Amino acid sequence: MCARSESDRRNGRHVFHVPERRTGFDRRRPMWLLGELAANERLFALLIAGIVLMSAADWAFTLISLRFGAVEGNPVLASLLGTDPFLAASFKGAATLFVVWLMWRNRAYRQVVAVSVAGFLLYFALMAYHLGLLAGMGAI
Repeated sequence: MCARSESDRRNGRHVFHVPERRTGFDRRRPMWLLGELAANERLFALLIAGIVLMSAADWAFTLISLRFGAVEGNPVLASLLGTDPFLAASFKGAATLFVVWLMWRNRAYRQVVAVSVAGFLLYFALMAYHLGLLAGMGAI
């Protein structure tokens, strides 16, 4: 027997533990949508660009809807719109860019990628709602 294996080092009193630092993606399993988005920066950049574009379209559709008598549903933007529409647009743009920056910076984490996809889908549903509302009002 080897001298190393004579003593069992695992029964020592001192324990050194390294905390887990995984990002949530197991490279041994096939990565479907979330893994592909995290691994492919271009694809994730397209997702984020879609979120930014739909946020800008949401603002434009909101302004058109307000002209036809609709009411802003977001209380923060409603109060800012009452004060100054440029201030409301600046706040919405800054908030969107900040959230998108956080998504990009933490794109290696599964939960961030999942929230990004959910945000994209919610904005997509919001665009359908806006288009239906504007069509019902006769704006389109």
